[in-house]
Amino acid sequence: MLFMDDNYKFEFSETASINLYIIRILSAQLIGFAHGIQGLGFFRTGEFIGTPGLIFLFLMSGLLISHNVFKKMKRETYDFKEFIINRFSRVYPSLLLVLIIIIFLDAVWLNFFGGKDISNSYNIVSFIITLLFLNDSALGIYTFGTAHQLWALPPIWFLYMVFGWLLLGTRTTKKKYLYFIILALFGFLLVVVIFGLRIWHKIICVVIWCFGVAFILLMNKLDAAIVKSSNKDTIKKRIRYISVVLAILFFILAMIRLITHQDPFGIVYFLFFTGTILCIFVFSQYTELKYPEKVKKSIIFMANYSFTFYLLHFSFLNLILPIFMNYLNDIVALIFSYVLVNIASLGVAYITEFKYYKIRGYLSKKLISNKKTNSSLS
Repeated sequence: MLFMDDNYKFEFSETASINLYIIRILSAQLIGFAHGIQGLGFFRTGEFIGTPGLIFLFLMSGLLISHNVFKKMKRETYDFKEFIINRFSRVYPSLLLVLIIIIFLDAVWLNFFGGKDISNSYNIVSFIITLLFLNDSALGIYTFGTAHQLWALPPIWFLYMVFGWLLLGTRTTKKKYLYFIILALFGFLLVVVIFGLRIWHKIICVVIWCFGVAFILLMNKLDAAIVKSSNKDTIKKRIRYISVVLAILFFILAMIRLITHQDPFGIVYFLFFTGTILCIFVFSQYTELKYPEKVKKSIIFMANYSFTFYLLHFSFLNLILPIFMNYLNDIVALIFSYVLVNIASLGVAYITEFKYYKIRGYLSKKLISNKKTNSSLS
């Protein structure tokens, strides 16, 4: 199977796993804080702060999804149906509830502040299109309401679909023509969502997502070579040294590029910054340093509502930040609003994101019959 390594045995170390949780937190929190900064009127500063979060978001998505699929493919019964149930359970409960909340947040904002006109996106068509991950695409329909940051979700979702079907489609149907028709459909929808608003941003982010997939395959090869080596400790020590040196080099090059070109969305800056993150990850994979238990629990807890925070923060800040700015210093207003949106996101996540395993288990029980596990689509 294309991309598939039959000898895939790579596992994240404990430190690397915690670092992935940290990246998950940073991806959402940096984007959220950047939008808060922009709400104070510092639009350009917000772009510089937020773009690393965008890189984290796409890189981590490609890295984790590919690792998850490669690992589960060892089980012959793992197919696209199970894959899509996992993705649906992770994404849709939070997305649906947050969009419903945004209906009310935006209604209050429009009523009291009369802000900019969102009549072209505050309607049932945009709501449905956003749920279908076709917002901001070549269809020309904007993301629902003020949730402008959701432009990044359609490329990620259809990358999931293309990648998942590419590897698992033949396990779901034995008919080759059906496999290629569905693959072409997912590929077409991916192109549709890319060639809408923010084309260049989406293309760069798709490249970063694919870097995550390639990196996981390379790490599997590297790990296998180390396991076969008779001098594992020496090799790991050299890898740590090289990864630190490269991380510093890539970071310096990324900053030079950013300062000289003043383009936080430039592909060269994105690639250098991606190299920095990956080198840090390699170091953490082979280091003996470990996080204290209390720190690990706190990191995992914050990571568990990061997706909900990403979905909710823009519309929430859009409403409450101007209110606090009328009574407080701008910076104090931002900090207070930022804390509140974290609390609100945690509350929403408690009944959605925190229930991921229960939702997945329920859907799996209802939709995947044990008697039909080994069967294909007719």
